[in-house]
Amino acid sequence: MNSITKLSFLLVTNTENFELTKRCVVSIQKNCTIEFEIVIILQVISFEKVNDFAIFKNVFIFQVSTRSLSESRKFGIDKCSGNWIHFIDDDASLIDCPSRVIDFTQDYSFYSGRIVDFENITNNYSLRQNRRSCDLNKYNLSLVLSSGLIFKNADFISNLIDVKFGVGSQFGSSEETDFCLQLLNLGYKGKFVYEYLIGHPANNIAYWSVNQMKKKFYSYGLGRGAFLRKNIFKFNILYIIFDFFIRIFMVLIFYRKKKFYKHLYFLKGMLKGFIAYEE
Repeated sequence: MNSITKLSFLLVTNTENFELTKRCVVSIQKNCTIEFEIVIILQVISFEKVNDFAIFKNVFIFQVSTRSLSESRKFGIDKCSGNWIHFIDDDASLIDCPSRVIDFTQDYSFYSGRIVDFENITNNYSLRQNRRSCDLNKYNLSLVLSSGLIFKNADFISNLIDVKFGVGSQFGSSEETDFCLQLLNLGYKGKFVYEYLIGHPANNIAYWSVNQMKKKFYSYGLGRGAFLRKNIFKFNILYIIFDFFIRIFMVLIFYRKKKFYKHLYFLKGMLKGFIAYEE
């Protein structure tokens, strides 16, 4: 069943949540039962706790000066020696070994799992969920979450990372969506695996302040709009029009409610990203 000879976990961190990052590393060490390595990209030049990772096996640390998630991942991919690579956020946790859940002998080149609250794995973390496993296509890539993204390594793979997308870049989201669309455009197949779980701290927007909501969803919308503009000729134009229409509809539905700001600032960001993106 297991065609993986070695799995590289690629973890980018700015060390602001060091204890969570350490918990992520511990979860991989504990739950991964196949040959693996953990490639950590530190987005700082100097970090006094870097030696704390030395107690773990198969951990390789590289330091970069950029705060761009995509630039760091692009750099990190070229440092990975595994034949498969697993993106994982620095505050996420591995719940089970991928090879116990995913059949890597199937004709797929990338997989995405599902995010759950690691303190209560019966609770879905994200609304971007399907209720069953399914093949991925350009219209359902919202199912892809980067902390659960696993893909075959190849010499060209880092070239598919668009550094304009992602946290710390011009457009602060949609980096995983764009990356997977490039793979699909090259003829590779992907699958969403409902049973593969990645733990993540609960992030209930009901407790967010209005300013937090404005900032976060503006960033989400910015990436979404730029993604649609970049790939405008890869989608049916009616799909793009509908995407904007549904955002406007949600703004109207939630008018004068707290979630109004979520949808309004997503729409604002989406419009800005669509207009501002340039090749």
